[in-house]
Amino acid sequence: MPRTPVIGRLESVLGGFFGGGPRMLVMPGRPLPREAARRHARRREPVPGEQWAGRTEHFLVYSDGSAAGAATAEGISATCEADLAHIRAWFGGIVPAELPVEVHVDPDAVGAYHLSCRDTDIHVVADPVRAPGYVAALLVEVLAATEQAGWDCGRANGESLSRALAFSLHPELAVDFRESAESWWQAGHPDRVNDKSATDSDELACGCGVLFLLYLRHQLGVDWSQIIAAGSSDLGETYRSLTGFGGSLGFADFVERLDNLEEDGRLLLPRDGNPFPIER
Repeated sequence: MPRTPVIGRLESVLGGFFGGGPRMLVMPGRPLPREAARRHARRREPVPGEQWAGRTEHFLVYSDGSAAGAATAEGISATCEADLAHIRAWFGGIVPAELPVEVHVDPDAVGAYHLSCRDTDIHVVADPVRAPGYVAALLVEVLAATEQAGWDCGRANGESLSRALAFSLHPELAVDFRESAESWWQAGHPDRVNDKSATDSDELACGCGVLFLLYLRHQLGVDWSQIIAAGSSDLGETYRSLTGFGGSLGFADFVERLDNLEEDGRLLLPRDGNPFPIER
């Protein structure tokens, strides 16, 4: 039986504190403790032991003072500029509205969070392997909010884009999120591509959305920059803009190809979560 999507639980805990403002990304099965949610109700003060860990052209990076935090800050410093350059190129060269980006290794983060889609004050878990990917995902949200071309990080399509691009830069992070796509399939793989009501708290819609974006990129061969330029209210409209065909037709082809990977009702995805291209 699929686990309850953790994003849904987070939204119910955080809604009263934030009014739906902050954006968070955490692995399935890693809920945010309620006391941590209370501390996140306002912009974070520096954690005890916080240390400046490094500066790059566009980033200030801070450790939480722990050994894991220092290793995490080092890993982020090593990848953040290259990741930002890739993401900026996909978004047509735009830059965040507020610079530098401040990245804080934060024991409360669980995954990563910032207080709004545009916020360049990013807090991330002390995890040298996953943290660079988390930061990349939130950088996508920042540039999408700066561009304002249909990729709202509070909606499922925007959340799906931030994950898909982060996973392409950091495949090691994708491993932890396969469950979202697998759960969507086990739930009967409903059409969440043409769903304008789906939010970033709908983990099944986000699992479907990431897979559909990978289908656009690796099955249909559309560049990420073209996909981003075709942003709209849902992924079905993005498909229509890119191909000239209706979103329902795109969803049908998408599901037909994934059917080849089903075994006993389960979707057998590769380790990085990207099964495309798939032959008919």
